[in-house]
Amino acid sequence: MKILRILGLVGVIWVSLSGFGFNNEDEEGWISLFDGTSLEGWTVNENPRAFQIFGGMLVSHGPRAHLFYDGNEIGQDLKDFELKADIMTFPKASSGIFIHTEYTDKGYPEKGYEIHVNEASKCINRANGKSHEDKTRNTFVKDMQWFTQHIIVKDNTVTIKINDEVVNKYELSDEELNGGTIALQAHDMQSRVYFKNIKIKPL
Repeated sequence: MKILRILGLVGVIWVSLSGFGFNNEDEEGWISLFDGTSLEGWTVNENPRAFQIFGGMLVSHGPRAHLFYDGNEIGQDLKDFELKADIMTFPKASSGIFIHTEYTDKGYPEKGYEIHVNEASKCINRANGKSHEDKTRNTFVKDMQWFTQHIIVKDNTVTIKINDEVVNKYELSDEELNGGTIALQAHDMQSRVYFKNIKIKPL
């Protein structure tokens, strides 16, 4: 009887733990890139204190720095994918999500494209300064309110959604979108941006 009780207890523990989802991939193929407690799988370049974790959120606030994904879940040479993150901006926020980029020790990434993150932006800039900005600066969300940023990179087309609404779409060449990792930006001491539920789905 004792053996059966032990086996039954082990079974209950196994079922309970399996429900916690140690595998970062869900049923729809989304892979979590941020566990809410650490920067595992990420590397900050020049100013590590610019990225902090608070209350399960990733806080971008401080001197210029970039947080590059370098984990093993998806590799560092993605071509086509969907990326989602829940974001909250604050007044004077200026941040960004880089795609098809690569690690650099300091300064702004020289490879890839940046999708700007602030309450009134729907632009995408190449890291070296080439802009694909839509000059119409509509405000899709307000500061201090959570919104979902959804970036889709598929067959050389970059689609940017905010709360499921398409706000920008670009066609780029193979040379312009040639694979890489993603990165988040801390711009300056006046900028504060919160990130959570960062996940990606390779296509």
